[in-house]
Amino acid sequence: MMGDETRRIGLGVIGCGDVAFRSYLPPLAEFADKARLVATCDVSAERAEQARERFGAEHAYTDAGELLEDAAVEAVINLTPVRHHFSVGLQCLEAGKHLYQEKPIAGTVEEADRLIAAAEERGLTLVCAPATNLLPSRSYGRALITGGKIGRVVLAVAHGSAGGPARWEGYSSDPTWFYQEGAGPVIDTGVYAIDYLVDTLGPARRVFGFAGIAFPEVVSRARGAPGKRIKVTAPDNSVIALDFGEAVFACLDSSFCVLGQHGPALEFYGEEGVLAVHHWWDQPALEIMRPGGGWEAVTVPADFPALPGLGWAVGVLHLVECLLSAAKPVLSGQRARHVLEIMLAAGESSRSGRAVDLRTTF
Repeated sequence: MMGDETRRIGLGVIGCGDVAFRSYLPPLAEFADKARLVATCDVSAERAEQARERFGAEHAYTDAGELLEDAAVEAVINLTPVRHHFSVGLQCLEAGKHLYQEKPIAGTVEEADRLIAAAEERGLTLVCAPATNLLPSRSYGRALITGGKIGRVVLAVAHGSAGGPARWEGYSSDPTWFYQEGAGPVIDTGVYAIDYLVDTLGPARRVFGFAGIAFPEVVSRARGAPGKRIKVTAPDNSVIALDFGEAVFACLDSSFCVLGQHGPALEFYGEEGVLAVHHWWDQPALEIMRPGGGWEAVTVPADFPALPGLGWAVGVLHLVECLLSAAKPVLSGQRARHVLEIMLAAGESSRSGRAVDLRTTF
């Protein structure tokens, strides 16, 4: 997107935990010509100040209200824990700030409705994670499928499982909240696969889910809380089936009980071939198989933007470019709401033993 090269968007970040320091704040330097970090905010004054000093912000706050009073902050990156996404996001929009909302957009579909309405009523731009579909291999993989490269797709299989943040020694925050009600693997890792599935196949119509707690307690190996015994109160092991209509289906696993997976993140099965979509940091990131042939690596064309260094922060760049060009976001609140409804419906289905019809679209 082309924007006003003389203007830089003033950014504020609320929530300076592991994800901010690891994934969001470092890549901001890659588009410093379009945006500047004005302010950081965290309930921990030490973390807020550390983020301010390390990444060159002008101010550090411990109260979100103070950051939102800063006139130089035009847009906010909401990196608070999941349970605060809605309340902090609404506070930002009501203060007149454009918003990048980490996933999930909210805790309920009704809350998502309120965020979307708040943005629309005030003429604000709302961009919602996940954003990794904008990265080159993901966007090109989608283009291949929607362009008919493997024919009509009738089935997809996706993996959204890992060992969980408590087993990741490099995680620098306390991972407890990932295992509590309102969190869990579906909203932590499964969400990426769900988002790519609906981005590629369109809105889903029905959901069926299985979920439960396989390990009632996990001992943290994360350096943010080493040795801490965490009681697991949210399902940590789940399988989800999606019905897209016209006999098009997808299956997804999402678990904190899987120590490793070997194979692509997603596979799409079409009448004229199969496309394997690996993690965006893998090489090759895409592979294709056609009838009568073996697997072949797919080269992403040079005209797809080379943004692999941005990772999740590509969504912040998307917000910035939308503001500079007045374009509508691809990562819309409506799509994030649909993904949220799928995740909530999967949980509802696992409790009721019945498929759940979806009402949202995008």
